[in-house]
Amino acid sequence: VGLLLEAVADHQKFSFREDVANKGKFCNVGTWAWSRHPNYAGEILLWWGIFLACSPVLEGWMWIALLGPILITVLILFVSGLPILEASADKRYGTNSDYRAYKDTTSVLIPLPPGTYEQIAPPIRAVLLCDWPIYSKEGADGYSAVE
Repeated sequence: VGLLLEAVADHQKFSFREDVANKGKFCNVGTWAWSRHPNYAGEILLWWGIFLACSPVLEGWMWIALLGPILITVLILFVSGLPILEASADKRYGTNSDYRAYKDTTSVLIPLPPGTYEQIAPPIRAVLLCDWPIYSKEGADGYSAVE
């Protein structure tokens, strides 16, 4: 499921970027209407799925394999994935009202049907959807990215 989600999301974004009519626009079609980073959701799901599939045969030192999905998850959530891309998108599209609406109504990582995200209380979003303040570099106007 993770590999499929990642591949579909990457293909959709590639196709979106290839269309000249979308030049300068942010991608919010297909899986991107359900999550601001569906490819990363797929990547994390893929690594955890591989670990879970292998876990029944792990013994002793082989449990070090748990470091793989943990490392990927930490990198995507806190280092080289979401924080950098969210800051970049805020900087590029932060003054665009359609982008602001998209960001306010679309989960940062976990895919949810359109219209669902904004109905979930912010504390629940943080716990269940990994939607933390580190992904919003907002200034006085609410959407100016920190440079």
